Amino acid sequence: MANYIIRRIAISLLIVFIVSVFSFSLLQLMPGDPARLALGYEASEEDVQSLREEMNLDKPIVTQYLLWVKDLVHGDLGDSFIYKRPVNEILAERLPRTVNIGVLALLVSIPMGVIIGVTCAVKRGKFADQILTFLMTVSMGMPVFWVGILGILVFAIWLQVLPIQGYVAPTQDFGQFLLKAVLPVFCMSLGMTAGLTRQTRTNVLDSINQDYVLTARANGLPESSVIYKHALKNALIPVVTIIGMQVRIVVGGSLLVEQLFNIPGLGSLLTTALNNRDYMIVQNCTLLISLFTVGANLLVDIVYGFVDPRIRAKMR
Repeated sequence: MANYIIRRIAISLLIVFIVSVFSFSLLQLMPGDPARLALGYEASEEDVQSLREEMNLDKPIVTQYLLWVKDLVHGDLGDSFIYKRPVNEILAERLPRTVNIGVLALLVSIPMGVIIGVTCAVKRGKFADQILTFLMTVSMGMPVFWVGILGILVFAIWLQVLPIQGYVAPTQDFGQFLLKAVLPVFCMSLGMTAGLTRQTRTNVLDSINQDYVLTARANGLPESSVIYKHALKNALIPVVTIIGMQVRIVVGGSLLVEQLFNIPGLGSLLTTALNNRDYMIVQNCTLLISLFTVGANLLVDIVYGFVDPRIRAKMR
C-alpha cells in the first residue's frame, strides 16, 4: 500500500508543477501591462518601470517563474492591484467563506445521494424508484441560478422564512450562519445529490446481480446486510469517483451561488479580479483551485486503494 501511495503522490507533484506553470503563464498571456494597470494610465513611465522591476517583470520568464515559486514557498503571494493589499490576506478572508458553504453542501449531498441511490436500486421499477429517479433527473437539468432565484422567491419573499442573501461566519453566530446557508447549500447540493444518486443506483443494481450477493442471500443474511455490506461496498469505486469530482466544487464551483446570494467568497473575488485584470489574484486563485482539485484526486486515488485491493495489486 505504501508503494501505491508514493506513486500517486509523485504523479500529483508532477501535476502540481504543470499547474504552477499554467498559473504563472496567465500573467504572460493576459493582455495589458500589469504594472501600468496597477498604477493607472496617468502614472509616469518612471514609476511604471520601477514597479516592473519590483514585480520582476524586467527579468527573463524562467527567472520570473523561479522567483514566483520562491515567494510562494515563503507565503508571499504578492499584492492585489485593486484592493491594495497582500493577496494572502485577501484569500485568508475569502477562502473560509467559500469552504464553509461548499463543505456543508458536500456533507448534505453525499449521504443523501447514497441513500436515495440505494433506495432506488432496491425498489427498482416500483413507484418510489420512478418518482425519485424522475426528480433526480430533473434536478440535474435545472440551472443553479434558476434554482436560487426560485428559492429566494418562495422562501425569502413569499414565505419570508429565510434571508435573501448575506453571509455570517459560524464562529460569529452559528445559528445565523445556518439560516443564511440554507438556500446556497440547497442550490449547490441539489445537482451533486442527483449525480451521486444516479451513479449509486446504477452500480448497486449491477452489484445486486453478482454471484456473491446471491450467495449471501442464499446463506440467509439479512437484506440490509446484503445490500450495505456486500452490494454497496463493491459498488463504491465509481461512487468515490463522483464524490472526488464534487470535492473540487467546494472551492471552484461556487461562483454563481456566491454572486446570487451576495457571499463575499473566492468565486466572487475571482470574478472581480478578472473584470479588473488583477493579475496577482487571478494567478493565485487559479493555482489554489487547481491545487485543491489535485489534492482531491489524490485523496480519491488513495481511497481507491483501501476500498479495492485489486488496485493495489496492479500497482505493485
